[in-house]
Amino acid sequence: MKHRHVESILSDYSAYLQGEKRLAPLTVEGYLAAIGNWYRFALGNAGRLLLPKDWDWPDVDKRSLEIYLRHFREERGWKDDSIRVQASALRSFFRFLRERGQIKKSPARALMPPRPPTQLVAPEGDESAVRKLFARRASSLGSARLLAVMELIYGAGLRPAQVYRTTGIQFDKAQAKVETGDGSVEVLVSRAGQQRLTRYLALREEVPMPPGVAPPFWCDGHGREVPPATLGRNVAKAMEQAGLKGTASTLRILSARHFKERGGDVRSIKRFLGLKRMDALERYASPDFKELADQFRRFHPRGGKPK
Repeated sequence: MKHRHVESILSDYSAYLQGEKRLAPLTVEGYLAAIGNWYRFALGNAGRLLLPKDWDWPDVDKRSLEIYLRHFREERGWKDDSIRVQASALRSFFRFLRERGQIKKSPARALMPPRPPTQLVAPEGDESAVRKLFARRASSLGSARLLAVMELIYGAGLRPAQVYRTTGIQFDKAQAKVETGDGSVEVLVSRAGQQRLTRYLALREEVPMPPGVAPPFWCDGHGREVPPATLGRNVAKAMEQAGLKGTASTLRILSARHFKERGGDVRSIKRFLGLKRMDALERYASPDFKELADQFRRFHPRGGKPK
C-alpha cells in the first residue's frame, strides 16, 4: 500500500474541521474516530471492499463505502444514528481529499446509510373495490380533479410525484403526453380515463381568472393551486371510503398487481410503470401460493409425472 503520510493527512483533516468548518471538538473527535475505523477496516479487508490489494485513495468508490456501512448494520448491529455519523464523516473526509487534490471526485458525495430491510406487504384490494373508487360522478371541479389524479396514477401508472407536478396533458387517440415539471411522459389512457381527464380540463377552463391568466393545472374553484399534500390526502380519503387501505402510492401498486393478475407479463408491467430495473417489480407482485403451485406442476421437473 502506498498511502502518503496518512497521519499528516488526518492531522490536516482535523485542522480543516476545526478551522474551516468550525465544528465542535466532540464532533471533530467523532469524525476522526470514524475515519480511523474506516482506514483500519480497509487495510485488512481490501478484497471484501472490492479494492485492489495495493489500494490508494483514488481507488475507493461508492460501492466500497456502502459495503463498509452495511457491515456495521448487518454484522455488528449498529443503530441508525451511529451509521449516519459514519456516513457523514466519510462524506466530509472525501470532500476534504477532493478539495486538497488527493482525488478528482468524491465517492461519498451521494453516500447514504443503507436502509434497514423491510418486509414488503402486498396491498389489499380487488378490482371491484377500485371500480367502486372510480364510480363517483364528476359533478364538481373537486370530484373531477380527484378522478383525474387517480386516473393518472391507477390508469396510466404514473408515480404520484409525477402526477402532482403535472402542468398539461395532450391527447393522441389512446395515448397521452403528460407534461410534468421535469419533462414529458407518454402514457396509455383508456377511453373512460380520457373522458375523466377531459372532464376535469373542461371544468378547469371555467374557473374565473383575470384576462390572460391561466389557472394552475391542479386548482380549486377560486383559481388557487391545490398543493400535493392536499391531493394525496384526497386520494387516501377516497380509497378509505371505497374500502381500500393505503395512499396514492398504494393505488399505483394495485394497478400493477391487477395488471399481473389478468395475465400481464413482467416486461409489459415494467414499461407501463416506467421502471428501470426488473427487480423493482418484486414489490408489485403479491405472493400467491396457488399460482406458485400451478407453475410448479406445469414447469418444474419434479412437479408432475415424468412423460
